[in-house]
Amino acid sequence: LDEVTLQEEKDFALVGKLGVEQLNIQTMSGGEETRLKIAQALSAQVHGILADEPTSHLDREGIDFLIGQLKYFTGALLVISHDRYFLDEIVDKIWELKDGKITEYWGNYSDYLRQKEEERKSQA
Repeated sequence: LDEVTLQEEKDFALVGKLGVEQLNIQTMSGGEETRLKIAQALSAQVHGILADEPTSHLDREGIDFLIGQLKYFTGALLVISHDRYFLDEIVDKIWELKDGKITEYWGNYSDYLRQKEEERKSQA
C-alpha cells in the first residue's frame, strides 16, 4: 500500500469540506474545479495567494466556507473580485486603480464606499 502523507490527508479533508465529490478534472463542473483549486491553494501552506474572482462558480455555501478558511490564512492575500459580500467579509485594505493611479483605502468594501463618499463631499 502507498503511504498517504499528512499533507495529502489534509488536502483530501479540505477537498471534502469544499464539496468536491470527484477528483477527475475532465468531468468536474466549474464550481467543483474552482473548489479544487481553492483547496489546493489553501492546503499548500504558501506565503501568498493571488485570487482572481475566487467566488466564481461557487454557491453561497461554498463562498461562506471559503471566507471561513481565508480568515485563518496567515499569508498575503491579493484578491480581484466583484463580489461585494466576499470583499466585505475578507479584506482589510482596498487598492483602487483609476486613471493610472493607485489609491489605498483601509477597511472592507463598505468602508471603501464610505471613504469614497467622504472624498466626493469634500471635493464638492
